[in-house]
Amino acid sequence: MDLNNFKWENRVLLLFTPDAENEEYTKQKTNISKNAKGLPERDMVLIDVEGETILRINGEVQTEEHGKQLREQFGVAPDAFTILLLGKDGTEKYRSANAVPLDTIYTLIDQMPMRQQEMRKQ
Repeated sequence: MDLNNFKWENRVLLLFTPDAENEEYTKQKTNISKNAKGLPERDMVLIDVEGETILRINGEVQTEEHGKQLREQFGVAPDAFTILLLGKDGTEKYRSANAVPLDTIYTLIDQMPMRQQEMRKQ
């Protein structure tokens, strides 16, 4: 999967989970559902990588081929939960092995220079 397709257009929030029943993953999905209204405002795309095969973009299954590639690209073990935030420039901005309140992610994004410019334009 070429994440460069999102570069300069979207921030990408990657959720890696060994399976859909993983405790940290279910916590993170709950955190997201409680505060999802801020995702489009920040041009965010949510990508779930379940195991090494299932890949969902904004909740819709896209492919069953690229999970392993993304895990290798970002150094995430198949049995690990990891949340990663990529900026619009495509670089890693944040990583956690635990579920994180979405407000924490929003605060981090809102402090980024590109986001500051976006807010001034709005």
